[in-house]
Amino acid sequence: MQAGGQTRQTKQTRQTKQTRQTKQTRQTRQTRQTRQVHNARSRELCKGLRLRFSEMGVLMKSDLVIEVVAIRGCCPVYKKGFVFRIKQGYKLVADAPICMHSLLSLAPYYASLSRGVSPGELRLAGPGGAAYVQCLDPQEITGGGTVTFRITREEAGEGVKP
Repeated sequence: MQAGGQTRQTKQTRQTKQTRQTKQTRQTRQTRQTRQVHNARSRELCKGLRLRFSEMGVLMKSDLVIEVVAIRGCCPVYKKGFVFRIKQGYKLVADAPICMHSLLSLAPYYASLSRGVSPGELRLAGPGGAAYVQCLDPQEITGGGTVTFRITREEAGEGVKP
């Protein structure tokens, strides 16, 4: 009787394992199918957004030209007239070192400006319609230099390298 009982138990164990494996296989297939559907929907959505954005000109990124227009105090990095660029909305191009303070002051605005948002909409507009920001160094406290930057857009490919 024990031998028959063990056989019955072994059969049940095998059936349980097979049932588990079948469930896991089914779940894996469902997960894979769900991912495929999700990926297809995401691709469709992105494709639609790309078309709409390109129609509006949003994805057409301009180069930004950043020029030092004023320095209060003594800046150890920049001189008045220094120019650097942000190409295609993300590539920093310069002939000399760039100060981290200045990059942090540009960070909230460079993507929007390169995509065509006007400086007026960002409340950065100054003379000539250019955007103006200043670095984060508080010259009055640190004895360093507070630098003011003019940011203008030029269409990709225009102008001369810095």
